[in-house]
Amino acid sequence: MTIEEIVDVLSQDLLRFAIHISGDFHTGSDLYHDVLVKAIENPSTFDELNLLQIKAWFFKSIKNRYIDLCRRRKHERALYKQEDECYFEDDFILKVSLESLNDDEKRIISLKYHAGYKSNEIADLMNMNASTVRNRTASATAKLRKIYREDTWKREL
Repeated sequence: MTIEEIVDVLSQDLLRFAIHISGDFHTGSDLYHDVLVKAIENPSTFDELNLLQIKAWFFKSIKNRYIDLCRRRKHERALYKQEDECYFEDDFILKVSLESLNDDEKRIISLKYHAGYKSNEIADLMNMNASTVRNRTASATAKLRKIYREDTWKREL
């Protein structure tokens, strides 16, 4: 049997099965098409199989593809959860670290990194020299780095 003949005979049953196990039309359709592409790429797989064996091969392949998809989704959810936890910890550390800066340093860091102002614009807003703003930015970021490194080192212990 050729792939075209197989698709003509089995396509409705295979698509229905894929939608049933996935519980979603779009996911089921993707599963069906993924397995169909696999079959088209390896047509010799069906050379010595009868129609019942071919149907079983498709059902098993769709089921296995769905299991792979579920495993990948589970793994991705775990990765997102870990990333969210890291961002939460980093945000907390940053907020605590900012408390160690004086008011001018906090304002400069906020204007530069949150509002996106340049040093000369911050200097105009705060009635300072641009070089003073750059020096205070450098000292404030150095303080923040030091605090962050110390806290990270403590968490690793």
